[in-house]
Amino acid sequence: MKNKINVWKKAISGWVFLSHSSFDIEKVKIIRNYLEEYQFNAIMFFLKCFENGEDNKKEIEKLLKCEITSRNIFIFCQSENSKKSKWVNWEREIAKKEDKIYLEIDVEKLDYQKCIELSKIDLLIRYSTLYFIYYSSKKEIIEELEKKLEGFKILKNSENLKKEKEIKKVKQAITETKNKGFAVLFISKDSLKKKEFWTEKQIALDKNVRIIVVLMDDIKIEDFPALKKYKYFIYGKNSRIEELSNQIYSYIKNEFEKELKNLKGANNENLVGKNS
Repeated sequence: MKNKINVWKKAISGWVFLSHSSFDIEKVKIIRNYLEEYQFNAIMFFLKCFENGEDNKKEIEKLLKCEITSRNIFIFCQSENSKKSKWVNWEREIAKKEDKIYLEIDVEKLDYQKCIELSKIDLLIRYSTLYFIYYSSKKEIIEELEKKLEGFKILKNSENLKKEKEIKKVKQAITETKNKGFAVLFISKDSLKKKEFWTEKQIALDKNVRIIVVLMDDIKIEDFPALKKYKYFIYGKNSRIEELSNQIYSYIKNEFEKELKNLKGANNENLVGKNS
């Protein structure tokens, strides 16, 4: 059987570039290790060739830019050291131009506010997983979209949900998605004919999962009153996969940034309350 639900699969939850000063390497390891516990692939550079001044600058820039561009998450490990680093400031400029999911963690506060700083990564985890609900003859579209969104852990199912154990696995995957991301509901003429589609859609609604709707084959959102409150995108005859992936990515990024702003505000209020 193919395309089983990969509930148990240790897929990458996100590709992370850690931008930091070499003087903070031990504290940065705390962040890297925490990310790896949740299946994020985090890279931290500590290159000896940095000490050679301008000798290897072009080669280093090419390598770093390629790696930043290839990853979907950028974490600035903030400290007095990193603020003074020319390389770190250059990396940050590249990340902002590339429109990456951007996060700042104050490594100097890990000594006395570790839980608060790592809670930012906990929030990142809530935006790391996508559960694809689709039953379409145009599987190449879904497969191409999956490649474009490879920075996310993607769960999917294409089995016949005839047995209770199969439905149980779907519920397990959708429950994981509730805590770690979004269900992406692809509505096409093919999917509307499939009982499995309606079953998965209802499970997602019952579990109050955050949903992103993709309308295909001229399907109208007005025909689905229960879904009108969710964000939806239209994939029409002349649409491109890259455009759809960018729309989904931008929406998730914006939602993450809004919640991150709220988290920072709540953390600041808690600190004020403790000190008053």
